[in-house]
Amino acid sequence: MSGLLIFFLIIGAAATALYAAGYVTGIRQSFADVEEDKEIAEYKDSAYTVTIALAVIASAVIIGLVGVNPIFVYAGPLLAVITTFMVGFAFFFERMMRASGNY
Repeated sequence: MSGLLIFFLIIGAAATALYAAGYVTGIRQSFADVEEDKEIAEYKDSAYTVTIALAVIASAVIIGLVGVNPIFVYAGPLLAVITTFMVGFAFFFERMMRASGNY
């Protein structure tokens, strides 16, 4: 096995574990919200519009760079693993935001 394969296996396993744990946390929070049966009267605007736009632009740039240098072939799967990691983290971040009252 090459070092690059081992690297991707380790970060893939870590991202999968975090995602699965976050998903279970999110499901538990969803059931708890349904049991509370309270209506949310006001929704806060998302502050992530610029971040999402930058992520889309970064993805397009990386896809374009694959034609420039073959090393960028690894950037796509790496971004996919990082995205999985961040989605798993978001479940826990939401729980922290709820606990602090900023949600």
